[in-house]
Amino acid sequence: MIKQKNGLMYIAIMACASGLYIAGPGLANCLSLFYKSMASAINGGIGDVSLCITMSSVITGFAAKLMPTILKKFPFKGIVALGTLMVAGGVAASTLATSVPVLAVCFLIKGLGGCLIGMTSINFLVDNWFSRGSGTVLGVAMSMSGIVTAILSPIFSSIIQQRGWQFAITILAVVTVCFCLPALGAAVSPELKSMQPYGGERKLKAAPDTADKAGQPFKKDFNYRAIIAVMFLVTAAFCMVSHLATFASSVGMSASSGALMVSTAMIGNMLFKLAMGFLCDRINPLRTSIMGFSCVTLAFLLFIVGTKILWVNFIAAAFLGAVFFCSTLAVGQIIKMLYNREQFSRIYSTSLMISSLASAVFGTLTGYAYDWFGTYLPALWVFFAVSFCSVVLLVLMNRRQKAG
Repeated sequence: MIKQKNGLMYIAIMACASGLYIAGPGLANCLSLFYKSMASAINGGIGDVSLCITMSSVITGFAAKLMPTILKKFPFKGIVALGTLMVAGGVAASTLATSVPVLAVCFLIKGLGGCLIGMTSINFLVDNWFSRGSGTVLGVAMSMSGIVTAILSPIFSSIIQQRGWQFAITILAVVTVCFCLPALGAAVSPELKSMQPYGGERKLKAAPDTADKAGQPFKKDFNYRAIIAVMFLVTAAFCMVSHLATFASSVGMSASSGALMVSTAMIGNMLFKLAMGFLCDRINPLRTSIMGFSCVTLAFLLFIVGTKILWVNFIAAAFLGAVFFCSTLAVGQIIKMLYNREQFSRIYSTSLMISSLASAVFGTLTGYAYDWFGTYLPALWVFFAVSFCSVVLLVLMNRRQKAG
């Protein structure tokens, strides 16, 4: 990046965004290591735990519709502080759960907090500070979650075996707070530091065919509907991530191999976010997204054809890391490309709400499907199909963009 006055501030904001992402969606990926232990504690199955954790995602998604209003009416640091307490408190309280309803309440609290420190808040902070290169910044910030999760997954797996899952998940709650702390000390906008956004004055992009006129809502055209559909589909595919450790166990791998598979996916997460966040700023975000979604489709195909082959499963897990880019960064960058900043908040919050529906349906059914069939193969075929449909929709959007 080009050096600017007080350049360290821009790096600090990137670090704050990274910390929020790690504390929210990032560390949530470690929860897959606790599925079997939680199921035993509540005298239930994997499906019951999946349902409770899925409810957390549903709350996060639906509450996201309120985030544009919340960010306008309340101080950013207060929002982050409350979100941090709710996420950490909900996770820590799960150690006391002895039934499905109690576990559900714990994750409902976590879900509400996750919305407050989630992607809408992260985009708000980054867009305030970066008028250019936001894709690269978000890619770098989010990729750090891959490194952290890859490191922490085997550590938490070891702690669970040696000290029990309750102790391990309490440590997870403490780590969550630590990653949120930098954002509590960050300046919300560069103007507070007598600085400009990176790349110069902030400009509001106008989208001629979708711009608001006299307060009228923008036209919900093909692009809008395709974006919503893609977000739904990619969230469905993302549900497999939380089952990687259990999948490894179902095909005969050890607990340590399962943790290593999660770490492999996190490394893929890091690499894809770095590379494709950069490409989003250099080439058409739609073309970049087509590449990312194609990698996810390939991952599911490899899981299907190489279920019993160890090295094939690890290659598939690495390619599955692309789903983290697709479900977080890709859709947001596509919206920024096609719509102005005011419309972005509205459309993105809607897409998050729709994604919560996908999470509710597929997140729950994936766990119960495993309980019913004793294998993840039926779910993998469904995930392959939805990933392929996402690629088709993105190709159609890209062609229409060229034609326009």
